[in-house]
Amino acid sequence: MFILAKEKSVRLRDVIGVFDLDTATVSNITKNFLAGSEKSGEVEGTENLPKSFILASVGARIARPQIKARPQNKIYLSSRLANYINK
Repeated sequence: MFILAKEKSVRLRDVIGVFDLDTATVSNITKNFLAGSEKSGEVEGTENLPKSFILASVGARIARPQIKARPQNKIYLSSRLANYINK
């Protein structure tokens, strides 16, 4: 489990990556990705100043293989540093 805040956690198997906002948002590609994700409601924020974001795939696991579920990305903003979350 990744602990994002006191009340929020994400399963480790759902995590695609953990990124530092200071270094990751230098690229326009990342900025556009985060802006588009926010517009589509895929970003879950924090009350504090965000320092990192966690990209996770949610909703991809269904017990019946005949049903094809399309995984959705979810971005969790965290006030914790990326290197702290990775430990």
